Amino acid sequence: YSPGLGRTASAIALEVPSEPDASTREALEALGEKLAMHVVAAGPSYLDRASVPAEKVDAEREVIRAQLGDAKKSPEVLEKIVEGKLGKFFEAHALMEQPFALDNTGKVSKLIAQVGKELGMTIRISGFVRYNLGETSSDA
Repeated sequence: YSPGLGRTASAIALEVPSEPDASTREALEALGEKLAMHVVAAGPSYLDRASVPAEKVDAEREVIRAQLGDAKKSPEVLEKIVEGKLGKFFEAHALMEQPFALDNTGKVSKLIAQVGKELGMTIRISGFVRYNLGETSSDA
């Protein structure tokens, strides 16, 4: 997807368990286009939580703990706060965790599951790229 003659473009790869018929192929192409538009709009860095490097998650966890500083809360409560803020980090950076940018009705993962259910198949994103004019690609 490349909006007009803009400076940003994206592509997304969908995997399905079998060769789709013509109508299913059209539905998958429409889903792919919507997801590519989302990638342009939201700019995810990673596909899902599992694809975020552990070092990045640990570094973010430490930043959050430092922000909390000397909060007067029990260690259990502080850890729940850290995990909640870490969830927000994943929502910002992991495609499958992001709210779907075109209609904000739920997460991208929910949209994929919904379309898969309607088509009677499991749909999986195997990867995506987002290009900005003048920048190098970042494969996810």
